[in-house]
Amino acid sequence: MPVPPAYSPFEIFAPADTPDMPRPRVFIAPPRYIQGRGVLHATGRYLSLLSAKRVALLMSERGHRTAGRDVVASLQGAGIEHLPRRFGGECSLEEIEAHAAALAGEKIDALIAAGGGKCIDAGKSIAYRLDVRPSSRPPWPRTTRPVRRSRSSIPRT
Repeated sequence: MPVPPAYSPFEIFAPADTPDMPRPRVFIAPPRYIQGRGVLHATGRYLSLLSAKRVALLMSERGHRTAGRDVVASLQGAGIEHLPRRFGGECSLEEIEAHAAALAGEKIDALIAAGGGKCIDAGKSIAYRLDVRPSSRPPWPRTTRPVRRSRSSIPRT
């Protein structure tokens, strides 16, 4: 499976033909951010607003046994078919390509990655390769609190 070229915001916001223009800092964020008590129980509702009918659910084995039950129940309640995928624990090229290959012919509308940062990062990469919407769900309350202090994660050049 060919890997699409890497996305570089600098090519868009500071093109090479404008050498006098300083390189801007670019903040890339999801178009929707939903936070609050019980949002996992409404996952199906939120995805139905995007007309999703069939989604892949990427979680660790533990995640499928715990928070995954709430997500699956919500998807079923909204009439959304789901394909469970077990995240192996590392955001590696091998893991990403294996899931992308397994899901390539499944005609999914979105990919839900629920868990920690590695799972969510892998899910975004898989969704990008499949050209579907990524949806990330940190399922534990400690990971969904608002950020009080933040620093840019874009390196200064």
